[in-house]
Parts: sequence; C-alpha cells; structure tokens
Amino acid sequence: MLSEWSLESSRRTFRAGVPYHFQLTNAGTGEHEWAVVPGGATDESEALFEVEEDWLPSGATISRTFTFPGPGRYDFVCLLPGHLEAGMRLPVEVLAR
Repeated sequence: MLSEWSLESSRRTFRAGVPYHFQLTNAGTGEHEWAVVPGGATDESEALFEVEEDWLPSGATISRTFTFPGPGRYDFVCLLPGHLEAGMRLPVEVLAR
C-alpha cells in the first residue's frame, strides 16, 4: 500500500527467480508510483520495474507481477519528485532460490 510518504508490504522477504503478484493500492490523496530498485538506488534509470503515476492515482488499486533477478537488498520506492526524500522507501531482502 502507498500512502502519504510511506510504503507498506505484507512481506519483506522474497526469493530470487520466483514470480510475485503485487496488489498495489494508493491510499494517499495524491498520485504515486511504485518501483523496484537495487538497495539504495535513487534514480529512475536504475528501476528494475516501475508502475507509473498514471496507473496509481489516489484511490486506485492495480495488480502487477515481478520476479526478482537475484538475491540481495532491494527497495520499493516512489520516485516522483520529493516523494523518496519524504520517506517513500521500503527495503526488502531477496534470498537465493
């Protein structure tokens, strides 16, 4: 779930190479986007997967599937200007399959 300046997930540990189904809900009052980036990344060019803000206006719920390519630390982030700096980063861990 995305809301004003935070991201939540029902799980924080995943396995590499396994497809995961994500249901994304924007519970905030403004639009947000959802991206998967390598741990600590801050630039949209580093996104491994991204759902643009056009798909996540306030109140929207969508589903997407993503497979983590390898083990390590990743982050779920909102890369809209100012959102990452306001705290929209959720670190997750990906274990080897």
